[in-house]
Amino acid sequence: MMTPIQHPQFALPTVQVVVLDDPAAHDYARRLAATGARFGVIGARSVDVVPYLTGATGNVVALIADADDPAQLADAVSRVEDRLQALAAVVRHRRDPLLTDGFATRPHRDPRAA
Repeated sequence: MMTPIQHPQFALPTVQVVVLDDPAAHDYARRLAATGARFGVIGARSVDVVPYLTGATGNVVALIADADDPAQLADAVSRVEDRLQALAAVVRHRRDPLLTDGFATRPHRDPRAA
């Protein structure tokens, strides 16, 4: 039986950005932190993001931005990507008008955009 070749250049991105705009988002970010995952958090206040930096050893990028402002959110997501490499998804709770219910993840870039 052949095993697939593992090569970092061709690995799928696994880094996520969690927008901390709901208690459920904080719960999800805490679960990511407990596993030692590399991820980004975006919050409206420093008190929201600082807890994720404790003991993170460089695995977490925490930024303050207004997630309801598309320009600020795009800038924050871009900064996380610059520091942690390719992103798999931005995770946001139902306050996102593009989501119909509960949590959803979606690619952080619109694949239709060139």
